[in-house]
Amino acid sequence: MQEDLRYMSSEKYYEGVIVNVEGGAVTIDLKGRLGQFKIPNRMLITDYNPQVGQEVGFMLSNPEVLRPEPNEEYIRKMDGQRKIEEKKKFENLTRLEKSILEKTKELEELEKKIKELGLDI
Repeated sequence: MQEDLRYMSSEKYYEGVIVNVEGGAVTIDLKGRLGQFKIPNRMLITDYNPQVGQEVGFMLSNPEVLRPEPNEEYIRKMDGQRKIEEKKKFENLTRLEKSILEKTKELEELEKKIKELGLDI
């Protein structure tokens, strides 16, 4: 929470450009090669429909790490999401790509067995 912060707000003015508008979200590329971030449309203050190329201005403070240890709940959720994405990625592979992946795994297993037997090839 806010009381966990050790430093007072140090807001600075930043500018960016809208680079993507899709699915109720806007992606903003920060000027000065500072990266980009994605926000829901409801957080964007505008009198117009957001469009790619529009410039935006905003106040932003520096993020502060709150605790030295990671939040285990978020790590579990990220691991679960990563596994779901890997499964979807595998499901979307073509038959040939799946065959290549399976053969690569078989080759790795054979190489491991050869090393265990101490054989040089």
